[in-house]
Amino acid sequence: MQKRIIALITLSIIGLTNTANAYTWPADQLYEESLLAERIASTCYNKPNGQQQFRRVYIINPDGTKNYINKGNGVYRDRFTKEDGYEITTDCYDFNTGYITDYDVGYDKQITKCDNPKAIGNITKYRLFEKWTSAKLINNLKTGFTVYSVIDTCKLPEFTQQSETKTEFCPINYIGKIVSSRTYNLYADGTKDNYSDWTKTQDTCVSRQTESEWKSCPQANYVGQIVNERAYDLYLDGTKNNYSDWVKTQDSCQLMNTKTVENYNCATKAPSYPLGFTLETWTRTVKDGIATDWKLNRFYPIENYCYYSEDKVTSTDIASCPAGQTGKIVKETHTKTKRFFLGYSKNDSSYIVETENSCKASGPLTVEIKPGSETVSCDVYYGTQAGTYTGNVTKTGDYITIFDPVSGATNTTFQAKSEDTTSCVKEITTTTKELIEEDCPTGFEGKITKYLVKAESSTGTVYPYGTTPILDSNTCIAVSVSDEINAPSAEHLQDSVLSNLSFTTTSISKSDLIINELNKIDTSKVEGKAYIMNVSADDLSAGAFDSTKISNLVKTFKTKLGTKSTSVKLTSAPVTLDKYIGQDGLTQSRISKERLALSGTSVNNGTVTVKYVSLAKSTPEHFSFTVKVFD
Repeated sequence: MQKRIIALITLSIIGLTNTANAYTWPADQLYEESLLAERIASTCYNKPNGQQQFRRVYIINPDGTKNYINKGNGVYRDRFTKEDGYEITTDCYDFNTGYITDYDVGYDKQITKCDNPKAIGNITKYRLFEKWTSAKLINNLKTGFTVYSVIDTCKLPEFTQQSETKTEFCPINYIGKIVSSRTYNLYADGTKDNYSDWTKTQDTCVSRQTESEWKSCPQANYVGQIVNERAYDLYLDGTKNNYSDWVKTQDSCQLMNTKTVENYNCATKAPSYPLGFTLETWTRTVKDGIATDWKLNRFYPIENYCYYSEDKVTSTDIASCPAGQTGKIVKETHTKTKRFFLGYSKNDSSYIVETENSCKASGPLTVEIKPGSETVSCDVYYGTQAGTYTGNVTKTGDYITIFDPVSGATNTTFQAKSEDTTSCVKEITTTTKELIEEDCPTGFEGKITKYLVKAESSTGTVYPYGTTPILDSNTCIAVSVSDEINAPSAEHLQDSVLSNLSFTTTSISKSDLIINELNKIDTSKVEGKAYIMNVSADDLSAGAFDSTKISNLVKTFKTKLGTKSTSVKLTSAPVTLDKYIGQDGLTQSRISKERLALSGTSVNNGTVTVKYVSLAKSTPEHFSFTVKVFD
């Protein structure tokens, strides 16, 4: 029993008799009405039929858990549990004789003030509760309160509802004002309460704003933009009205010219794909008739058509020898393929190479093998124009005589085993023009200028590099007897000039002046005779001439003067390879590295055909290409 005495002392120390000091109750709860109790009966450990009763007082927390107010007092309901906080209500008794009740139901009432301090009257609560009767308890706590009736006599004093207003300034950059109002209760003693929320009754705040719109240029091929601006009234709620008309504040539209140029620069752009060309897009803008310089388009600058040439054996054909012979003939079909930088390929050409011919007569055969040699000039050996090289090439081998038993014929052929080209020396080191001036035909005045290309050898010898003079310029103008006596009229001078025009491809390509002047011709005052235009191709390097401009000039000439009355001639073409840079993959580096030499040119209508040879290998390799000067 010593343990229970200690527990009772502990309860007394806690001071639950004065409950206001024993526990801090929630502000929204009354102390008594918040108390509940657990009642537990437990068998006495020293009396087999004995029973004692306990209670444990607690408060329900907002989360539903229990908060025991005597937790830690050291009183347990039996010796096996460690849950303390109990109080003994009934000590051990013989439960066979009947259950002992340790509480009664009690009744009381509680009178409190009205919730509203201005109200008159009170609130009366009628309650029932558990009233503990045990003498073992050292305090008289009541638990399990239930309110079964409430009488509320509270009554508010009379009041009037009033209203008030306030005026506020508009936010920064707005003009006007904001007026708000609210209501409240006004009592006889002058106090106020029950204020409503402020309600906006007037809002005249407005701000003059501007907005812009951006539009694309309406004309085709124009770049830039048009910017328009207008003003409007903006209210605090986001409403807009009172729009002004749109006013143009910016117009940067300008015409965009575009041209595409073929550039034979693959060797530098893509060294692994040295052949072919690139298409470069150049642009300029024109505003108010003033054009900017041409510039490479940085968004779509280059279309790459660079390639390298690949030579592969695509098939091998083994054929039998002709009747009467044994052995075989092996031929390989080679295909040259252009492998383009962009990843696709294109078959360029194919050729057949005989790699083996072991045919021998199957019948009687008489063969005479006689050592010998043959000599040809270096020009013949390399297939170049006479005078390009000095020296001869000596071929050493065997003269083989074969008797064909089928036909009964004997045939002797020379089979070279070695070739000596050491005496071949390229003679031409530079070329110059030799001008030739001729008088115009009868009835014309002016001059005809032609030239011969002179080739200079390493020994200083000069000889023609072609014997047909090339037309350089023709200023011949038709005249009449009356012209020699009287000053010619402007119309006659015009007609005379048109009778024999001469231009270079460079002069036509560099300026629009020639075609502009041609467009000014008064066709009503021409005499309707034959009119000639001579076009001399002085430089056909890529980018040095404009085929479109030249074609437009030719078309204008024929349209103005009549197709039947006009004749346009391409009179000459360049005779040095440096004037064809960019054509057929020609570069200055390639000309030097591959030892390229011009072997001939021909002119047909508006097209120039160029032939040249590579001397980089022991056996010369021939090439040709065409350049369209005008349509």
